[in-house]
Amino acid sequence: MLDALATRVIAESHLVRAPGNAPLVLEERGQRSTCENTPVHHRGAYFGVKLRGNEHLRCLRGRPEEDTGFCNLPDYLIFSSASSKRGEPILRVLLVEMKSGGAGRSRAMRQLQLGVPVAGYLAALARLDAPALALPAVHQAGVILSPDLPAARVKTRRGQFGYDPVLDAKTGIYLYDAPCGEDLYLDQFSYVPARI
Repeated sequence: MLDALATRVIAESHLVRAPGNAPLVLEERGQRSTCENTPVHHRGAYFGVKLRGNEHLRCLRGRPEEDTGFCNLPDYLIFSSASSKRGEPILRVLLVEMKSGGAGRSRAMRQLQLGVPVAGYLAALARLDAPALALPAVHQAGVILSPDLPAARVKTRRGQFGYDPVLDAKTGIYLYDAPCGEDLYLDQFSYVPARI
């Protein structure tokens, strides 16, 4: 499924890959950005998709700079594979929004919520283009990265995370807050199927 997404569905110009064994690096571009680059680690195959506002479906209402509408997407979707306890394949998606200031947190929540159906849609497109692929369960989590947050209470490492998630009532996924610049490990988040 990851290969189908990366080679058949996602435009090459939007793919973000880790070079060799180095981590994938998330960056917030913009003149007023204060978010440090954030490395993302994973032992298996993974890649990111850099999203820009209003690029997914131009028929939707709203503009990227507005808080309402449907065009404000998260900065990144990071796709990876996992298996359930019964050995069934899972497509994991970490939705990432980088915010330079705490004032944008409510907007960031909306951006993560809008990213949930987009991630499911991309997975469905991969299955549509390659019908022989089994459509794995899609499990998601979201994280808001901001320089205004203190360092993690627990040293971030595989399988541990220093922040308590909040269960989002609209999507049913766990949302985390973390400082930008700290190493993130994809296995440290709790991924669940979205309710939308």
